[in-house]
Amino acid sequence: MYSNGAVPRARKERKVSVVFRHPNDEKHCAGVEAVLCPVVPNHKLLFTASRDSTIKRWDAAGPEAIMEASFDGHADWVNDMTIIGDLLITCSNDQTVRLWKAGSENGQHLHTLSYHSDYVTCLAAAPARSMVVSAGLRAEIFTLNVETGKHTQLYPRSQQSASPNSLSSVSSVHANVSVPGVGVLGSDDGPFTGGSASNGPFSPPHLAKEQPGSVYALALNPAATVLAAGTSEALVRLLDPRSGKKITKLRSHLDTVRALLLNADGTTLLSGASDGTIKLWDIGMQRCVQTYTLHTDAVWSLLSPDDSFAVIYSAGRDRALYRTYTHTRTSELLAVEDYPVRALALDPDVGVDVAGRNGVGLWAATSASHMNLWVVPRDLPPGSAGGADTGRAFSVARRSQGLPVNMRNRMSLEQNRQPIARVPEMVIPGTPGLVSHEVLTDKRRVLTQDTRGHVGLWDVLQGSQVASYGKVDFSSKSRELWEPQSVPSWFTADTRLGCLCITLEPPSAFMAEEYGVTLEYGNVPDDFKVNYGKLVLDCAFAKWRYKLAASLSTHPQGVPAAVGLQGTGAPGNLLHSQMQLQGGGLAQPGTLLAAGGGSGSGGLPEGSGAQPYYLDIWPKYWTCRALPAVICSRQDGTRWRRLISSFDGSEAEPAEVPTWVGDVVLRNANVTPKEAKCAFVLLPAEGSNLPSLPQSKLNAPRILQVHKVANYCFGKLQDQGVPLVVRPFYLHRPPFAPEPLPESCKGGEPPALELTCHGMAVPYEMSLATIKKYIWKRSDDLIFHFRIRDPEHPAPPPVIPGPGG
Repeated sequence: MYSNGAVPRARKERKVSVVFRHPNDEKHCAGVEAVLCPVVPNHKLLFTASRDSTIKRWDAAGPEAIMEASFDGHADWVNDMTIIGDLLITCSNDQTVRLWKAGSENGQHLHTLSYHSDYVTCLAAAPARSMVVSAGLRAEIFTLNVETGKHTQLYPRSQQSASPNSLSSVSSVHANVSVPGVGVLGSDDGPFTGGSASNGPFSPPHLAKEQPGSVYALALNPAATVLAAGTSEALVRLLDPRSGKKITKLRSHLDTVRALLLNADGTTLLSGASDGTIKLWDIGMQRCVQTYTLHTDAVWSLLSPDDSFAVIYSAGRDRALYRTYTHTRTSELLAVEDYPVRALALDPDVGVDVAGRNGVGLWAATSASHMNLWVVPRDLPPGSAGGADTGRAFSVARRSQGLPVNMRNRMSLEQNRQPIARVPEMVIPGTPGLVSHEVLTDKRRVLTQDTRGHVGLWDVLQGSQVASYGKVDFSSKSRELWEPQSVPSWFTADTRLGCLCITLEPPSAFMAEEYGVTLEYGNVPDDFKVNYGKLVLDCAFAKWRYKLAASLSTHPQGVPAAVGLQGTGAPGNLLHSQMQLQGGGLAQPGTLLAAGGGSGSGGLPEGSGAQPYYLDIWPKYWTCRALPAVICSRQDGTRWRRLISSFDGSEAEPAEVPTWVGDVVLRNANVTPKEAKCAFVLLPAEGSNLPSLPQSKLNAPRILQVHKVANYCFGKLQDQGVPLVVRPFYLHRPPFAPEPLPESCKGGEPPALELTCHGMAVPYEMSLATIKKYIWKRSDDLIFHFRIRDPEHPAPPPVIPGPGG
C-alpha cells in the first residue's frame, strides 16, 4: 500500500506499457525482419516476422494473400524465425526465444525461453537433429534440443550452462508432425543493427549500441556438425555445435557479417557483410576463394536454391535484389525495392514469369510493413539457351580480399544497371507504421507521423487516433496544436513497434489528475477528481481483476494470498472501485455504464464481450476496433505481452504482475500525488477600492481552474455586500464553457469581476499550475489581484510565447 499519497519505493519498479494497435491488425504496421516460405503439400504458406512484435501466417495461394493467424506474445521486434515440423521458433529484442504451434488457427504459444541476457538477433536450425541455435548481442550463442528441452551455451564458453527446461508440451507437438518436409528457408536474414551503417531509414533510437563480438547471422548444416556465426568483429566464427569446440575464425570482411549460407557437408560457406561484399569460403583451406562486389551497401540476406551455390540471390541496404552466377562470376539486377531489404525467401510454387517463361519467385521483406513477391526468369546462366539477357549481366568477381571502402560505390544502379522486373507479381500490403511522435502539453494527446509522412492525433484515453491531418509538416502542426498547459508527465511514449505505446512507472504514473466534470462524468461533485494513471491501469487490467474476483467468489480458498483482494462476493463488486477525493474522503464513482450502453461516448459495442470487465466511461479501450495490448515483465526479467482481453486470472502477483499494479487495481491504493497542491494569494488591486477577503491565502489542487477561483472571490465579495458578476475570459474556450452574453444583454448588470496576474487578465480555462508556469513564472506563492473590470480599459490578455519561447 502507498502511504501519504505517494509511492515510495527504494527499488526500481517494473514498468507497464499499453500498446495501441492499428485498427487493421491483420496487417503488419512496421518493417518485416524475416520471411519463411515452407514447402507444404497442397498449401502455399508464408510466415512473416515484424518489428511490430508479431508473426503472421498467410495463405498466399490466391491472387491476394489471406492472413490466417497472428502469433502475438513477443514484446519487441521479432528478428528471425525458423521452423521444424509444426514447430515455429522465433527470436526477439525482448531477449527471448519463443516456440509456437505453426499450424494453429489462433497462433498458439507453447513456450518461452529466456536464457539470453540481451537482444536475440538470429536463428538457425537442423530439423533432422531437432536442434535450434540462437545468437545475439554480447556474443551469446545457445543450442536448444526441441525434443528434450535442453539448452546449452556454446559461446562464450566461460558462461556455459545447461538446463533441462522441460518442454513436454513442445515435444508432444513435434512428435505429431503435421507439416512434413519443411525446410529452413529465410533463416539467414540480417536482423536489426546497432550500428548506423546498417540501420533502415525508420530505425528507432532505442537500439543498443553495437558491441564487440555480437552475432548477427547464423548458418548450420543439416547434420549439425558445423555452425557459422557472423559477428560485429568482421569475422565468421566456426564452431562444432555438438561440443562447442572452436574450429576456426574466417577473416576477410571489413565490417559486420550480416548473412551466411553453409552447404550440407559444411565445407563451403557464403557470407555477406556491411562492407557491401559477398565472399565464398573454402572451410577446409580456411580462406576466402572469391569476393563479389555487386552491392553498393550492406548485404543483409543471401539465398541459394541448393548447396552447390552455383546461383545465389542477395539483397540489402541498397534496396537491390541480385542474382549471381558463381561459375561465370557474373550478376544481374533482378529488382529494386523502395526500402532496404531485410530478408529474402524463395517461393517454391512460382512456375512462370510475366513473359510466360519458366520463372522463379522471390519474397522480399523490407523495412516497410508490406511484402513483395518478385517473379523473374529462372536462373539459367547468361548466354545459355533460354537464359537471361546477356546484356544485363556484369562481372562482379575479384580474387583480392575485397574493395577498399572508397571504391565500394564505383558501380551505381543509376549509371549501369536496369532491373529485370519492375513491378512485383504480388504485394501483401501493410499499414504505414508510426515513426515519430510528440506528447502535447495536455499530456493526453500525442501527435504522430507515419512512414508516408502523414500526421495524426491520438488520445491516450480513447486509445485511438482522433484526427488525421494528411501529409503536412509535423513541426508546423505541432505549433498549431500547442496550448499553454502545465500537466505533469505521467507516461512516456514511443513508436518503436510502428504503433503508439505508452509506458507507466511509479510514482510518476500517478502525477496527473483531472476533474470528473471535465471528463464528462455525470452526477459527481465539482471537486471529484480522477487519476489518469489509475484509470489506464484499471481499464488495462480489468479482465485480470474480474477473473481473480470470480475465482475468489467461487473458490475463496483457492486464490493465492499474494493477490490480496479486498472483500468477497460477486465479481462485479470490484469493478466499481471507489475513487479518491481531496482530503481522503471516499465518494461513489461517476455515472457508470450499464451493460450494452451508457452515457457519453463510452458505450460498449454489441458482441464485444467487454460488458462484465470494465463499465466506467474512461478510458475507452474496450471499444477500440483492435483492443490494446499490455507489455510488462516478470520478476525474473522475462517480458510478456497480452491483449487486454487475454488475461485469465492465472497471472500471479508479483511473479508476473507487479505488486504496485495489484495495489492500485485490486486494493484501491491511494494514488493522490504528493505535490498536488498550489498555494496562492487573492488581493484587491491597488486603487480598486474593493475590500480584502476574510481569507486571502489559500491552498488548492494544482489542477484547479481559474473560473473556480473567480467564483470563490465573487462569493466572498458578495458576502461583504459588493455586487459583482463573473464574466469569464478565455484564450481557448473549453467545450463545457457557457457562451458569453451579447453586449446588448449586459445593460443594467452589476460590474464584472476581473482577475489579473502580473497586470494581465488570467484566462478562466487555465489551471493554477498553468498560470504559475506561463504567467507568474516564479517559484513562490502565486498572487492574483481582483478588481472591477473597466470596459474601456480592460486588463490586457497574457503574452505567452509559443513552444520553445
